[in-house]
Amino acid sequence: MSDSIDITEFGRFPAAPSPENMKPRPDRRAVASVLPHGSRMRVGELSAAGWRFEDEHEAIFPLGLVYSSSNRLAYVASRAGQQFVVVDGQDENERWDGISDELGWSPNGQSYLFVSQRGAEVFVAGPHGAWPIEGQPLPRRFTQNLDGSQAGWVTQDRHQQLFINGQKCWEAPQIIENPTWSPDGRRLAFAFASEKGVTVRVDGREFGPYPSLNKGTPVWSPDSRRCGWVIQRRGKSVVVVDGEEFGLTFSTVQGGTLSFSPDGSRWALAARAGLLGLKGCVVQDGQAGPVYLALGTTPPVWSPNGYALAYFAGRGIKHTFVVCDGREGQKCTAFIDGSLTWHHEGQVVGCIAQQDGLPCLALEELDGRSWSLKPPQGGLIRAEKVVFDQGRSLHDLGFRTDGSVFGWATHF
Repeated sequence: MSDSIDITEFGRFPAAPSPENMKPRPDRRAVASVLPHGSRMRVGELSAAGWRFEDEHEAIFPLGLVYSSSNRLAYVASRAGQQFVVVDGQDENERWDGISDELGWSPNGQSYLFVSQRGAEVFVAGPHGAWPIEGQPLPRRFTQNLDGSQAGWVTQDRHQQLFINGQKCWEAPQIIENPTWSPDGRRLAFAFASEKGVTVRVDGREFGPYPSLNKGTPVWSPDSRRCGWVIQRRGKSVVVVDGEEFGLTFSTVQGGTLSFSPDGSRWALAARAGLLGLKGCVVQDGQAGPVYLALGTTPPVWSPNGYALAYFAGRGIKHTFVVCDGREGQKCTAFIDGSLTWHHEGQVVGCIAQQDGLPCLALEELDGRSWSLKPPQGGLIRAEKVVFDQGRSLHDLGFRTDGSVFGWATHF
């Protein structure tokens, strides 16, 4: 393991934009932002190779600047009172009187959806088509399958309706969770409420009704074969997988979101208790682990081979650590929730920690070794996620108060 951090200076923004207007690329190799250019605007992307600028437009809407999971960049621009989508620097040509929602990319990063308007007509639109919703209430939210070929949305009326590619396929008094496509894009799950309770509908089959359902569920296993959700019954969480219930002995006031192993054969849940819902334990395949005074808010993360589990926990203020395969790792002041990520070989997990008020790169190996490395001093103000490359390095983007951006990495 290297005991140093490599710093690559990218450059500096002309004027440090707000964090909300700085969109890091998923591979953490570049950052994009909407920048003024004279009386017009343009998108600039800053990487180790320097600046790359897109064409100028009369207006560009920062909320519409979105990277896909495959590092494609899209945004909403305006010219002569008309709005349109630009993807990978190419104008998609379709013109609209308004685009009301930020773009939503499909899971595979090859398609996208948005809500648009032309005259009095409103559409859910994307590369696969534009579906009018005339005569229907505006969609509350939309969802799409793996490649974006199936667009679904839920209406806002009293008898909510689920539409797929413009065709009504289900109606219920209250659809309470966004319809969720299986990772392979072939199956759909959602939950709806009635006077009897909450019912989960999976691919046409109904389960329940239940007293209540945790937010963020139902969820699919990565292999698309299993679907699970978490309910609350008499003060305890109950995990339901394909209709089979697993009652938890750990009494909770807050249940977590299910996390399936890559092959779908195992599951884990961060269950919480206490007045503020901080204390809790991780339940793995129905078995409760140690109880900690603090527990991360994001679901536990499985290794790529499904053998090990990692999550954040703590035993008090300034005493937090990564639990990796049941072992308590190095102690840090705090960790950035959501930053845990595994190397593709499944032997090392990395994250962003904080020591003495500074972010640092932290690693835990299954063999028990731990490292944490701080960046050089220099006003680092933001770090939120780390990425492993296909080799043996861990890297992230760094942002300073003066608007400069750099890459920082360590090798193991």
